[in-house]
Amino acid sequence: GQMDIQEAIQAISGDKANYNMFIRDDYLSKNEAWGILLDMSSSLKPFSVTTKELALCLAEVAKELMAGEGNWGLYAFSNKFVVVKDIGEEYSANVKARIGGLSKGGLSYIPDALQLGAQILTSAGRDHNYLFVISDGIPAGYPEIEAKLEATIKKLTQGGLIIIAVGIGSNGLQKYLRNTY
Repeated sequence: GQMDIQEAIQAISGDKANYNMFIRDDYLSKNEAWGILLDMSSSLKPFSVTTKELALCLAEVAKELMAGEGNWGLYAFSNKFVVVKDIGEEYSANVKARIGGLSKGGLSYIPDALQLGAQILTSAGRDHNYLFVISDGIPAGYPEIEAKLEATIKKLTQGGLIIIAVGIGSNGLQKYLRNTY
């Protein structure tokens, strides 16, 4: 482990012996992967700037918190799935330009995007996987899509995936998820 300098100073200057001055390495290393899913369907056209700003903000946070580990990705979806920044890819000016170049259109295949995002995170081989979904939470595109969304969320969360939803223009995902903001 690594030495906790404050604890070492306290142990030396104090009257009692303290052997808890080491930090375990497993607490220091982040064995997690993040996926950010950005809904780019037609229903979010009025919030085009807001979704891009939020995506850029989350990307900057991920860059800082997951520094040097390359274990986060950013993906956009509608009835298409677009890789904006893949898990192993460096966060660069090109990625930022891809965020700025995203356009709205199409249907909202939320369950399909969740499944693809979960597959990508699982392939990263981390112990803890977090999927951030930025959406209005209104699935659209094929019959029984709401039932499929509910079943997909249940299956993925039972498998250990942590899904955090950020609602834009609606809190539609709130009826499916607990972690909704």
